[in-house]
Amino acid sequence: AITIPLMTSCANTPKEYPLVELSVEKDLVYGEDISSYLTAEKKETVEAYVFSGYEKILSTEQHAGASKNIAVYAAKNESESIVASLFANSAEDGLEFKIGTLPEDVSAEIFIEKTHLIKEENWPDALLPIRIEAVDLDENELQNILIRFNVGKNTVAGDYEIPVVITNANGEVFETLTVDLHVWNFTYSDDYALDTAFGIWGG
Repeated sequence: AITIPLMTSCANTPKEYPLVELSVEKDLVYGEDISSYLTAEKKETVEAYVFSGYEKILSTEQHAGASKNIAVYAAKNESESIVASLFANSAEDGLEFKIGTLPEDVSAEIFIEKTHLIKEENWPDALLPIRIEAVDLDENELQNILIRFNVGKNTVAGDYEIPVVITNANGEVFETLTVDLHVWNFTYSDDYALDTAFGIWGG
């Protein structure tokens, strides 16, 4: 399998994850009935909090005051993201994200955030489309995950509560997060009205 190095927050050596083959249809998540997970007893070895997709969470930052709920606002034909930040009090392997039932014509995508060791601190990189099937966390490791919600043109405007559960292959539940998605009653065009460019350089 193709691998890509992902620097952990508790070691100075890269951790390698197998890179999942990218396929638009394969990697889109349409949600599922996860009601049985919402009432399950939680295993208290992993903490998780949610932030805006614009925020960058350093490995040295604390989650004090952070929330497990977040509001997301999107027009029709728009994508908006959140960051789910995980911290392991003890090592856990094979952590997975299960997203509750999504509104009609809404899908989700899940990406992992790569970090770089700079001056003895791990700094988040741009959230590239690096998809993995599960996350392994070492003790005292922090890992950020990007969840992107894609709202289609046919989604009915309104408010939707979407649960996100962190679990593993054995069905153990670690955390439950809540996304309150508000869909505005207007639709963005497929055309771009403004040409933009982002420079990438070293230094």
